[in-house]
Amino acid sequence: MASGSEATAFRADAAALAASGVSYGVVGEEAAYGGDVGAQHREEARDMVDGDDPDETQEPLVRAPQMERIIFSSWEEFDHFLAEHCKRTYQHFVVGTSTPVETRNKRIGESYTKRGVRVDPYKLIPAYLKTYSKTLKCTHGGKPRSRSKGLRPNQKTRAMNCPAKVNALVRKLGDEWRVVVSTQIMEHSHPIGPEEYARLPSNRRIDDPVILKTLRFMLKNNTSRRSMLEYLHEVTDKPVKMKDVHNLVQRLMKEQGDGAPLKDGNNPSLGESYGENEGTSS
Repeated sequence: MASGSEATAFRADAAALAASGVSYGVVGEEAAYGGDVGAQHREEARDMVDGDDPDETQEPLVRAPQMERIIFSSWEEFDHFLAEHCKRTYQHFVVGTSTPVETRNKRIGESYTKRGVRVDPYKLIPAYLKTYSKTLKCTHGGKPRSRSKGLRPNQKTRAMNCPAKVNALVRKLGDEWRVVVSTQIMEHSHPIGPEEYARLPSNRRIDDPVILKTLRFMLKNNTSRRSMLEYLHEVTDKPVKMKDVHNLVQRLMKEQGDGAPLKDGNNPSLGESYGENEGTSS
């Protein structure tokens, strides 16, 4: 449940949207734009279509808390907030699709051309934003590959037809461009909790260059795997396991080859070989 300050932040964001002529409503567990359904908003909706049908899920849905904020000053702020929210609520999202600003502006220009009018420069999105919209899906989204009929999908399989997703896009609110969460479906077709979260390889991944440099030094000096594990538990809050350390050591030794020092650019990540490709796009 959201705290008082979190609820206040959500109401403030919703009020800011309303002041800009955009309503933010909640239908079931899906929070989405309402209000103006003109041509521009219909095109925005098409940008968000990802082809998933939440009604196809077979398992009872598990409800998770929604994001308390829905307006952000940049994509970096949005990404950071979502990452922290997922850490608190034991969810994990990956980028499914994204639309570059260049593509969006091209569509806007084409719509003006079809009407035989000059493009309104104030309708174009600033290039510095780079990304116009993102659709982030639960890491268990997608249809599982079933090898037999009538059986419950393997719980260790990444794809479990989970409908949970977050849509975000840039909008001009007043005189400022902001990243706005347009949809958040926080209902999952699988259990969520500390144990399930810890099993995800990406949540055990270490990519801090300082930590990796220390691990290289420890390996070079024949430090025990147990000491490496203890070090990682001290300097990170990730649920790293001994098998992750063994996996990393093997990767380091393989990249080291004939014994030459590893270059700083080689940053193998813990848990990497235990997970499939995340399927992200940018």
